[in-house]
Amino acid sequence: RSSWHPLPEHGAPAMMSGRLVSIPAEVDPSDFMYSQGWSDGLPLVPPTPAKVAAMIDALGLPPAHELGRCPPSLAVATVERVAISAVMAGCAPKHFRVVVAAVEAVLESEFGFHGVHATTMGATPCVIVSGAPEAEVNHAHGALGSGHRANATIGRAVKLVLHHVGGARLAGSESTTLGSPAKYTFCVGEDLKTTAAAGWSSLPASRGHGDGSGEGVVTVMATTSGPIQIVDFKLTKPDHLVEWYASAMVAAGYSPDLAFISDCLLVVSPEHHKLLCKKYHTREAFVDALFHACNAKLTPKIAKIVHGNSAVLLKASPLGGVLKDSPVALKLVGALVAGLVALVGFVLTLLMPITGRAQSLVPKVSDGSWWLMIRIRTLLAPFPPLPTTA
Repeated sequence: RSSWHPLPEHGAPAMMSGRLVSIPAEVDPSDFMYSQGWSDGLPLVPPTPAKVAAMIDALGLPPAHELGRCPPSLAVATVERVAISAVMAGCAPKHFRVVVAAVEAVLESEFGFHGVHATTMGATPCVIVSGAPEAEVNHAHGALGSGHRANATIGRAVKLVLHHVGGARLAGSESTTLGSPAKYTFCVGEDLKTTAAAGWSSLPASRGHGDGSGEGVVTVMATTSGPIQIVDFKLTKPDHLVEWYASAMVAAGYSPDLAFISDCLLVVSPEHHKLLCKKYHTREAFVDALFHACNAKLTPKIAKIVHGNSAVLLKASPLGGVLKDSPVALKLVGALVAGLVALVGFVLTLLMPITGRAQSLVPKVSDGSWWLMIRIRTLLAPFPPLPTTA
């Protein structure tokens, strides 16, 4: 699940309407806010009227401007409420435009913020910032690590909005089994200068968003694990690196039993990006090569994938209406289809040293083709991924 949103334009400030809470002088503010259930476990910055006003003034939208309804309570997320959470997260006013864009993106219905928050799989939003240099989001050394205020606080602000406005609570509306450190914050910048110099499109432009330059666009993606570091000391050929990526991505992000939950975010380091550009002169060429490399590695698993998801596939097919009242027949037909596909997959696996890819079974088509081919292609192709150079 992913969504995007352009950064809002600046406007004129307006008066706030939030209520004030008094903290006794003898009580530590961080302890008080924690006792009120406002914290994510880390200390919070007191949202004084001056700090909240500075945050809103940096954006310029009216404090009462509505950004959407935040699950699970579906309370309205206004600019003022989001500003309070941003202050508490530790954001500076220069970060607020990015925070607002990210909040608007996660509140889009197609992102499914409640499902992301409530699942037992430990999902959390990853915020990818393309442009907005004034926010100083790190895309260089340690881009996914500590040490940069923007990365640490922007992602945290988005999660605090879920907590403060949406009323989310761990072991209540949030059912995550183990969780992840990324649930505190997950924010990274895209290196537009490096990608543009190499002739690669920006992440937003590659997905049909923004003005083509990627300036001032935030992309959000639900992630359930990682980051998983792909370590390489010796690869010198672009094709070998693509194969290495594909092996890691298939192992880390794909389960035959969850064939429809398989999006993957690949963050490419500058050194690897330089190597890839020797052969892949556009982002699209690299993504296409990675698509086929992943498919080739998944081809031997086709039978298990189809059989494990046969009920879903057949119900969506023209046979679904005929078999809907007969679960036994549905399973039998599913097993037959899986057996047929297993045979084809076995033949293609034998040919893989010659062909190097699984094109013949998973053609890149969008319509007008045999239903089974389209469905298998969907199962085997959780990509194209969302590569972003950091």
